[in-house]
Amino acid sequence: MDANRNKQLSELRRQIVSFFTIEELKLVAFELGINWDDLSGDKISTKAQSLVVLADHTGKLDELIAIVSKERPNVTWEEVVVTDEPPSQVKVDNVRTAVWNGLHSTLWKQKTFLGSPKGKPPLIERFSYALWKNYFNKPVDSRSKEPTRIFEEIRKYFFSCRDDEFNSYLEFILNYWNDLNHYSPDHINRAVNGALKREGTGLQYKPTYEHRHFVSGAIVRDEE
Repeated sequence: MDANRNKQLSELRRQIVSFFTIEELKLVAFELGINWDDLSGDKISTKAQSLVVLADHTGKLDELIAIVSKERPNVTWEEVVVTDEPPSQVKVDNVRTAVWNGLHSTLWKQKTFLGSPKGKPPLIERFSYALWKNYFNKPVDSRSKEPTRIFEEIRKYFFSCRDDEFNSYLEFILNYWNDLNHYSPDHINRAVNGALKREGTGLQYKPTYEHRHFVSGAIVRDEE
């Protein structure tokens, strides 16, 4: 995404925060067909940011702008250029959506993932450090200092990476949290495998243990 378009999206988020209450934003999300609980954060600023990003990724940005323009006709809304990416790269496929929602219900929505209770850094800090260093191969100090912005980058890559890379990305995510064993890995694995099965992929995530300690995991063909 070029710097100008990123600036346009940021301005759109700012306008939404300025002219809508959080209850009104819930209705906007409903009209877009977006589950409110799938949007990260608790404050209107983070919810609006997540809504703009998700609408952009799912090809609903024009619809979002049309809705807010209808609700606030006296506001001159930011015009966002259409992405140069082909539609196949913007459209969210059912498999990724189902897997993402499984991760959301067992991992992303955990209070300590994005939040920082008792002054401790949110766990996304450690996770993103490993992701930037060992998967993306990017400088770890290139990450945003804002947990919600880091999460948006993780989400963006999840829905936009090539099909032949998606399984590797998912494996890395699952292997990290199985190895950390902070949130219940079994619940995370079951949610993802349930999504993969429902969507008829013929795949499953299979962790390997030695003496009850996690060793590795892989996306493999479902033998059932």
